[in-house]
Amino acid sequence: MKRFLKLLLYIAIGVGIYHGINYLYALSNPYFKSVMSGFNTSVTDLDSRIFNAKRLDSLAWFNEYRSNKDKLLNPDTLLVGVHDSRQDDLEYAVLQLEDSLDINLPLVHFYISWGNTEKEAFPKEELETIVKLGAVPVITWEPWLQGFTDDFAPGLRHSEARNKNGMRDVADGLYDEYIIEWAEGVAAINSPVFMRFAHEMNDPYRFAWGPQNNDGADYVAAWQHIYKLFEEHQANDCIWIWNPHLSYSLFEECYPGDEYVDYIGINTLNFGSSVEWSRWTSFENMFAKHYKGLCGYKKPIMIAEFASLAYGGDRKQWYVSALDSFPQRFPQVKALLFFHVLSDYTVSNKQLDWSLIYDHETLMAVKNTIKSW
Repeated sequence: MKRFLKLLLYIAIGVGIYHGINYLYALSNPYFKSVMSGFNTSVTDLDSRIFNAKRLDSLAWFNEYRSNKDKLLNPDTLLVGVHDSRQDDLEYAVLQLEDSLDINLPLVHFYISWGNTEKEAFPKEELETIVKLGAVPVITWEPWLQGFTDDFAPGLRHSEARNKNGMRDVADGLYDEYIIEWAEGVAAINSPVFMRFAHEMNDPYRFAWGPQNNDGADYVAAWQHIYKLFEEHQANDCIWIWNPHLSYSLFEECYPGDEYVDYIGINTLNFGSSVEWSRWTSFENMFAKHYKGLCGYKKPIMIAEFASLAYGGDRKQWYVSALDSFPQRFPQVKALLFFHVLSDYTVSNKQLDWSLIYDHETLMAVKNTIKSW
Protein backbone atom coordinates (compact mmCIF):
# COMPACT_ATOMS: atom_id res chain seq x y z
CA MET A 1 0.00 0.00 0.00
CA LYS A 2 2.93 2.37 0.49
CA ARG A 3 3.30 3.20 -3.22
CA PHE A 4 -0.42 3.80 -3.51
CA LEU A 5 -0.52 6.11 -0.46
CA LYS A 6 2.47 8.06 -1.74
CA LEU A 7 0.79 8.51 -5.09
CA LEU A 8 -2.34 9.79 -3.34
CA LEU A 9 -0.15 12.27 -1.43
CA TYR A 10 1.38 13.53 -4.67
CA ILE A 11 -2.08 13.92 -6.17
CA ALA A 12 -3.28 15.82 -3.06
CA ILE A 13 -0.32 18.19 -3.31
CA GLY A 14 -1.07 18.65 -7.01
CA VAL A 15 -4.72 19.43 -6.26
CA GLY A 16 -3.68 21.99 -3.65
CA ILE A 17 -1.36 23.72 -6.10
CA TYR A 18 -4.09 23.55 -8.71
CA HIS A 19 -6.59 25.41 -6.49
CA GLY A 20 -3.99 28.02 -5.58
CA ILE A 21 -3.26 28.75 -9.20
CA ASN A 22 -6.96 28.63 -10.00
CA TYR A 23 -7.47 31.46 -7.50
CA LEU A 24 -4.80 33.52 -9.21
CA TYR A 25 -6.35 32.67 -12.55
CA ALA A 26 -9.63 34.10 -11.29
CA LEU A 27 -7.89 37.43 -10.83
CA SER A 28 -7.80 37.64 -14.66
CA ASN A 29 -4.07 38.18 -14.79
CA PRO A 30 -3.02 37.23 -18.34
CA TYR A 31 0.19 35.64 -17.07
CA PHE A 32 -1.63 33.29 -14.74
CA LYS A 33 -4.19 32.51 -17.44
CA SER A 34 -1.32 31.32 -19.61
CA VAL A 35 0.13 29.19 -16.82
CA MET A 36 -3.26 27.72 -15.99
CA SER A 37 -4.01 26.62 -19.52
CA GLY A 38 -1.27 23.98 -19.42
CA PHE A 39 -1.26 23.17 -15.74
CA ASN A 40 -3.74 20.29 -15.75
CA THR A 41 -1.70 18.43 -18.33
CA SER A 42 1.55 19.09 -16.45
CA VAL A 43 0.21 17.72 -13.15
CA THR A 44 -1.16 14.63 -14.89
CA ASP A 45 2.17 14.05 -16.64
CA LEU A 46 4.07 14.51 -13.37
CA ASP A 47 1.87 11.99 -11.54
CA SER A 48 2.34 9.53 -14.41
CA ARG A 49 6.14 9.95 -14.41
CA ILE A 50 6.32 9.46 -10.62
CA PHE A 51 4.11 6.38 -10.88
CA ASN A 52 6.11 4.88 -13.74
CA ALA A 53 9.48 5.48 -12.06
CA LYS A 54 8.38 3.76 -8.86
CA ARG A 55 6.72 0.88 -10.68
CA LEU A 56 9.70 0.28 -12.97
CA ASP A 57 11.94 0.20 -9.91
CA SER A 58 9.76 -2.47 -8.28
CA LEU A 59 9.80 -4.43 -11.56
CA ALA A 60 13.58 -4.39 -11.98
CA TRP A 61 13.59 -8.20 -11.63
CA PHE A 62 11.38 -8.40 -14.75
CA ASN A 63 13.84 -6.54 -17.01
CA GLU A 64 15.43 -9.76 -18.26
CA TYR A 65 12.00 -11.02 -19.35
CA ARG A 66 10.55 -7.80 -20.76
CA SER A 67 12.86 -7.67 -23.76
CA ASN A 68 13.57 -11.38 -24.17
CA LYS A 69 10.98 -13.60 -25.84
CA ASP A 70 12.96 -16.73 -25.01
CA LYS A 71 12.81 -15.93 -21.28
CA LEU A 72 9.06 -15.45 -21.51
CA LEU A 73 8.71 -18.80 -23.26
CA ASN A 74 10.28 -20.54 -20.29
CA PRO A 75 10.20 -18.27 -17.24
CA ASP A 76 11.75 -19.58 -14.05
CA THR A 77 9.04 -17.93 -11.97
CA LEU A 78 5.26 -17.71 -12.15
CA LEU A 79 4.26 -14.52 -13.95
CA VAL A 80 1.10 -12.98 -12.52
CA GLY A 81 -1.00 -10.53 -14.50
CA VAL A 82 -4.42 -8.96 -14.84
CA HIS A 83 -7.20 -7.98 -17.15
CA ASP A 84 -8.87 -4.97 -15.53
CA SER A 85 -12.06 -3.56 -17.01
CA ARG A 86 -11.06 0.00 -16.10
CA GLN A 87 -9.15 0.44 -19.37
CA ASP A 88 -9.65 4.21 -19.43
CA ASP A 89 -7.49 4.52 -16.31
CA LEU A 90 -5.24 1.51 -16.71
CA GLU A 91 -2.27 2.90 -14.77
CA TYR A 92 -4.39 3.52 -11.69
CA ALA A 93 -6.20 0.17 -12.01
CA VAL A 94 -2.98 -1.84 -12.21
CA LEU A 95 -1.34 0.10 -9.37
CA GLN A 96 -4.39 -0.29 -7.12
CA LEU A 97 -4.59 -4.06 -7.54
CA GLU A 98 -0.82 -4.47 -7.23
CA ASP A 99 -0.74 -2.58 -3.96
CA SER A 100 -3.85 -4.30 -2.66
CA LEU A 101 -2.33 -7.74 -3.27
CA ASP A 102 1.27 -6.65 -2.57
CA ILE A 103 2.55 -8.28 -5.77
CA ASN A 104 3.85 -7.21 -9.16
CA LEU A 105 1.61 -7.67 -12.20
CA PRO A 106 4.03 -7.75 -15.16
CA LEU A 107 1.45 -9.08 -17.64
CA VAL A 108 -1.47 -6.83 -18.62
CA HIS A 109 -4.29 -8.37 -20.63
CA PHE A 110 -6.99 -6.82 -22.79
CA TYR A 111 -9.56 -7.89 -25.39
CA ILE A 112 -10.24 -6.57 -28.87
CA SER A 113 -12.53 -7.67 -31.68
CA TRP A 114 -11.72 -7.86 -35.38
CA GLY A 115 -13.10 -5.17 -37.67
CA ASN A 116 -12.22 -2.12 -39.75
CA THR A 117 -14.14 0.55 -37.85
CA GLU A 118 -12.59 2.97 -35.37
CA LYS A 119 -13.67 0.80 -32.43
CA GLU A 120 -11.54 -2.11 -33.68
CA ALA A 121 -8.53 -0.06 -34.82
CA PHE A 122 -5.07 -1.37 -33.98
CA PRO A 123 -4.59 -0.53 -30.26
CA LYS A 124 -1.29 1.33 -30.54
CA GLU A 125 -2.02 3.62 -27.59
CA GLU A 126 -3.08 0.76 -25.30
CA LEU A 127 0.03 -1.25 -26.15
CA GLU A 128 2.32 1.73 -25.60
CA THR A 129 0.68 2.38 -22.21
CA ILE A 130 1.28 -1.20 -21.12
CA VAL A 131 4.90 -1.15 -22.28
CA LYS A 132 5.40 2.20 -20.51
CA LEU A 133 4.16 0.50 -17.34
CA GLY A 134 7.06 -1.93 -17.64
CA ALA A 135 4.66 -4.78 -18.45
CA VAL A 136 4.21 -7.12 -21.39
CA PRO A 137 0.86 -6.99 -23.25
CA VAL A 138 -1.44 -9.99 -23.54
CA ILE A 139 -4.07 -9.60 -26.28
CA THR A 140 -7.18 -11.71 -26.72
CA TRP A 141 -7.89 -11.23 -30.42
CA GLU A 142 -11.49 -12.14 -31.25
CA PRO A 143 -12.46 -12.71 -34.91
CA TRP A 144 -16.02 -11.35 -34.85
CA LEU A 145 -16.16 -11.02 -38.64
CA GLN A 146 -19.29 -8.88 -38.69
CA GLY A 147 -17.07 -6.03 -37.47
CA PHE A 148 -16.02 -5.34 -41.07
CA THR A 149 -18.02 -3.06 -43.34
CA ASP A 150 -19.47 -4.67 -46.47
CA ASP A 151 -17.02 -2.84 -48.73
CA PHE A 152 -13.92 -3.98 -46.82
CA ALA A 153 -12.79 -6.56 -49.39
CA PRO A 154 -13.96 -8.08 -52.68
CA GLY A 155 -15.94 -11.24 -52.11
CA LEU A 156 -16.86 -10.37 -48.52
CA ARG A 157 -20.23 -11.87 -47.67
CA HIS A 158 -22.99 -9.92 -45.97
CA SER A 159 -22.32 -9.56 -42.24
CA GLU A 160 -25.09 -12.00 -41.24
CA ALA A 161 -23.52 -14.76 -43.34
CA ARG A 162 -19.83 -14.25 -42.53
CA ASN A 163 -19.49 -16.44 -39.48
CA LYS A 164 -20.46 -19.63 -41.31
CA ASN A 165 -17.14 -21.07 -42.54
CA GLY A 166 -15.53 -17.78 -41.53
CA MET A 167 -12.25 -19.44 -40.59
CA ARG A 168 -11.98 -20.79 -44.14
CA ASP A 169 -12.28 -17.21 -45.43
CA VAL A 170 -9.49 -16.16 -43.06
CA ALA A 171 -7.30 -19.03 -44.27
CA ASP A 172 -8.05 -18.15 -47.92
CA GLY A 173 -6.72 -14.60 -47.42
CA LEU A 174 -9.94 -12.58 -47.46
CA TYR A 175 -8.87 -10.65 -44.35
CA ASP A 176 -5.16 -10.36 -45.15
CA GLU A 177 -5.16 -6.55 -45.34
CA TYR A 178 -6.40 -6.35 -41.77
CA ILE A 179 -4.08 -9.12 -40.49
CA ILE A 180 -1.02 -7.54 -42.11
CA GLU A 181 -1.86 -4.17 -40.56
CA TRP A 182 -1.87 -5.88 -37.19
CA ALA A 183 1.36 -7.76 -37.88
CA GLU A 184 3.13 -4.54 -38.82
CA GLY A 185 1.70 -2.76 -35.78
CA VAL A 186 2.85 -5.48 -33.40
CA ALA A 187 6.29 -5.54 -35.06
CA ALA A 188 6.63 -1.81 -34.32
CA ILE A 189 6.00 -2.27 -30.58
CA ASN A 190 9.30 -2.52 -28.75
CA SER A 191 8.17 -5.49 -26.69
CA PRO A 192 7.16 -9.12 -26.91
CA VAL A 193 3.37 -9.47 -27.20
CA PHE A 194 1.27 -12.47 -26.15
CA MET A 195 -1.44 -13.16 -28.76
CA ARG A 196 -4.47 -15.27 -27.80
CA PHE A 197 -6.36 -15.74 -31.06
CA ALA A 198 -9.93 -17.09 -31.23
CA HIS A 199 -9.97 -18.66 -27.78
CA GLU A 200 -12.33 -21.50 -26.78
CA MET A 201 -12.73 -22.50 -30.41
CA ASN A 202 -14.23 -25.83 -29.35
CA ASP A 203 -17.19 -24.22 -27.52
CA PRO A 204 -20.24 -24.80 -29.76
CA TYR A 205 -22.43 -22.19 -28.05
CA ARG A 206 -20.71 -18.92 -27.32
CA PHE A 207 -18.29 -17.78 -30.01
CA ALA A 208 -18.85 -17.38 -33.75
CA TRP A 209 -15.57 -19.13 -34.55
CA GLY A 210 -16.72 -22.28 -32.76
CA PRO A 211 -17.58 -25.73 -34.21
CA GLN A 212 -21.18 -24.73 -34.95
CA ASN A 213 -19.78 -22.60 -37.82
CA ASN A 214 -16.35 -24.02 -38.61
CA ASP A 215 -14.65 -27.38 -38.74
CA GLY A 216 -11.38 -27.95 -36.96
CA ALA A 217 -9.30 -28.15 -40.14
CA ASP A 218 -10.40 -24.65 -41.20
CA TYR A 219 -9.62 -23.26 -37.76
CA VAL A 220 -6.14 -24.76 -37.93
CA ALA A 221 -5.63 -23.42 -41.46
CA ALA A 222 -6.69 -19.93 -40.34
CA TRP A 223 -4.31 -20.02 -37.36
CA GLN A 224 -1.37 -21.17 -39.45
CA HIS A 225 -2.10 -18.57 -42.13
CA ILE A 226 -2.12 -15.75 -39.55
CA TYR A 227 1.03 -17.06 -37.91
CA LYS A 228 2.87 -17.08 -41.24
CA LEU A 229 1.71 -13.56 -42.14
CA PHE A 230 3.04 -12.27 -38.81
CA GLU A 231 6.38 -13.95 -39.50
CA GLU A 232 6.53 -12.53 -43.03
CA HIS A 233 6.02 -9.04 -41.62
CA GLN A 234 8.70 -9.39 -38.93
CA ALA A 235 6.36 -9.65 -35.95
CA ASN A 236 8.80 -12.17 -34.53
CA ASP A 237 8.29 -11.29 -30.86
CA CYS A 238 4.75 -12.66 -30.76
CA ILE A 239 4.02 -15.44 -28.30
CA TRP A 240 1.00 -17.44 -29.48
CA ILE A 241 -1.50 -18.82 -26.96
CA TRP A 242 -3.85 -21.63 -28.00
CA ASN A 243 -6.78 -21.63 -25.58
CA PRO A 244 -9.39 -24.44 -25.81
CA HIS A 245 -12.40 -24.90 -23.50
CA LEU A 246 -11.85 -27.73 -21.02
CA SER A 247 -15.54 -28.64 -20.85
CA TYR A 248 -15.77 -29.63 -24.52
CA SER A 249 -14.01 -32.09 -26.80
CA LEU A 250 -12.37 -31.45 -30.21
CA PHE A 251 -9.01 -30.56 -28.64
CA GLU A 252 -6.79 -32.35 -31.13
CA GLU A 253 -8.93 -31.45 -34.13
CA CYS A 254 -8.32 -27.75 -33.42
CA TYR A 255 -4.66 -27.90 -32.40
CA PRO A 256 -2.56 -25.86 -34.89
CA GLY A 257 0.63 -27.87 -34.32
CA ASP A 258 3.64 -27.57 -32.02
CA GLU A 259 5.55 -25.20 -34.29
CA TYR A 260 2.63 -22.72 -34.32
CA VAL A 261 1.83 -22.69 -30.59
CA ASP A 262 3.93 -21.27 -27.74
CA TYR A 263 1.58 -21.52 -24.75
CA ILE A 264 -1.51 -23.51 -23.82
CA GLY A 265 -4.11 -21.12 -22.46
CA ILE A 266 -6.93 -22.11 -20.11
CA ASN A 267 -9.83 -20.16 -18.56
CA THR A 268 -11.01 -20.83 -15.01
CA LEU A 269 -14.00 -18.57 -14.38
CA ASN A 270 -16.32 -19.91 -11.70
CA PHE A 271 -19.75 -18.40 -12.42
CA GLY A 272 -21.23 -20.32 -9.51
CA SER A 273 -25.03 -20.17 -9.61
CA SER A 274 -25.12 -16.67 -11.11
CA VAL A 275 -26.60 -17.90 -14.42
CA GLU A 276 -29.02 -20.72 -15.12
CA TRP A 277 -26.54 -22.85 -17.08
CA SER A 278 -23.87 -22.77 -14.40
CA ARG A 279 -23.22 -24.24 -10.96
CA TRP A 280 -20.56 -23.80 -8.30
CA THR A 281 -17.35 -25.46 -9.54
CA SER A 282 -14.14 -25.89 -7.60
CA PHE A 283 -10.76 -25.04 -9.10
CA GLU A 284 -9.93 -28.73 -8.75
CA ASN A 285 -12.72 -29.64 -11.17
CA MET A 286 -12.13 -26.68 -13.45
CA PHE A 287 -8.39 -27.08 -13.87
CA ALA A 288 -6.41 -29.28 -11.48
CA LYS A 289 -7.88 -32.57 -12.68
CA HIS A 290 -6.95 -31.63 -16.28
CA TYR A 291 -3.42 -30.48 -15.45
CA LYS A 292 -1.61 -33.75 -16.21
CA GLY A 293 -3.27 -34.03 -19.61
CA LEU A 294 -2.42 -30.43 -20.49
CA CYS A 295 1.21 -31.08 -19.59
CA GLY A 296 1.22 -33.63 -22.40
CA TYR A 297 1.45 -30.79 -24.91
CA LYS A 298 4.90 -30.02 -23.48
CA LYS A 299 4.16 -26.31 -23.59
CA PRO A 300 4.05 -23.69 -20.82
CA ILE A 301 0.52 -23.12 -19.55
CA MET A 302 -1.22 -19.79 -19.00
CA ILE A 303 -4.38 -19.47 -16.96
CA ALA A 304 -5.67 -16.56 -19.00
CA GLU A 305 -8.84 -15.86 -17.01
CA PHE A 306 -8.74 -16.62 -13.28
CA ALA A 307 -11.63 -15.58 -11.04
CA SER A 308 -14.66 -16.64 -9.07
CA LEU A 309 -17.98 -15.01 -8.31
CA ALA A 310 -19.67 -15.32 -4.91
CA TYR A 311 -22.94 -16.91 -6.05
CA GLY A 312 -23.57 -20.40 -4.69
CA GLY A 313 -20.47 -21.03 -2.59
CA ASP A 314 -17.56 -19.73 -0.52
CA ARG A 315 -15.66 -17.34 -2.77
CA LYS A 316 -12.80 -16.79 -0.35
CA GLN A 317 -12.21 -20.51 0.06
CA TRP A 318 -12.34 -21.03 -3.72
CA TYR A 319 -9.37 -18.66 -4.13
CA VAL A 320 -7.46 -20.07 -1.16
CA SER A 321 -7.84 -23.64 -2.40
CA ALA A 322 -6.84 -22.64 -5.93
CA LEU A 323 -3.79 -20.59 -4.94
CA ASP A 324 -2.44 -22.64 -2.05
CA SER A 325 1.10 -23.79 -2.97
CA PHE A 326 0.20 -23.02 -6.59
CA PRO A 327 3.73 -22.84 -8.08
CA GLN A 328 4.68 -26.11 -6.41
CA ARG A 329 1.50 -27.98 -7.43
CA PHE A 330 1.46 -26.70 -11.03
CA PRO A 331 5.06 -26.02 -12.10
CA GLN A 332 4.19 -26.06 -15.80
CA VAL A 333 1.82 -23.10 -15.32
CA LYS A 334 4.02 -20.12 -16.11
CA ALA A 335 1.40 -17.34 -16.13
CA LEU A 336 -1.73 -16.62 -14.09
CA LEU A 337 -3.96 -13.69 -15.06
CA PHE A 338 -6.63 -12.33 -12.73
CA PHE A 339 -9.92 -11.51 -14.46
CA HIS A 340 -10.67 -8.27 -12.62
CA VAL A 341 -13.91 -7.04 -14.19
CA LEU A 342 -16.21 -4.86 -12.13
CA SER A 343 -19.25 -4.97 -14.41
CA ASP A 344 -19.62 -7.97 -16.71
CA TYR A 345 -22.71 -8.29 -18.92
CA THR A 346 -21.24 -10.63 -21.54
CA VAL A 347 -23.26 -13.73 -20.59
CA SER A 348 -26.26 -12.32 -18.74
CA ASN A 349 -28.41 -9.23 -18.24
CA LYS A 350 -27.32 -9.43 -14.62
CA GLN A 351 -24.27 -7.38 -13.64
CA LEU A 352 -21.50 -9.74 -12.57
CA ASP A 353 -18.66 -8.35 -10.46
CA TRP A 354 -15.45 -10.40 -10.64
CA SER A 355 -13.30 -7.79 -8.89
CA LEU A 356 -11.44 -8.26 -5.62
CA ILE A 357 -10.88 -4.69 -4.50
CA TYR A 358 -14.34 -4.27 -2.92
CA ASP A 359 -14.39 -7.72 -1.29
CA HIS A 360 -11.93 -7.12 1.54
CA GLU A 361 -12.17 -10.56 3.12
CA THR A 362 -11.45 -12.38 -0.16
CA LEU A 363 -8.80 -9.84 -1.13
CA MET A 364 -6.86 -10.39 2.09
CA ALA A 365 -7.17 -14.17 1.74
CA VAL A 366 -5.75 -13.99 -1.79
CA LYS A 367 -2.95 -11.68 -0.66
CA ASN A 368 -1.94 -13.91 2.24
CA THR A 369 -2.09 -17.09 0.18
CA ILE A 370 0.14 -15.59 -2.52
CA LYS A 371 2.53 -14.33 0.14
CA SER A 372 2.95 -17.89 1.38
CA TRP A 373 4.47 -18.97 -1.96
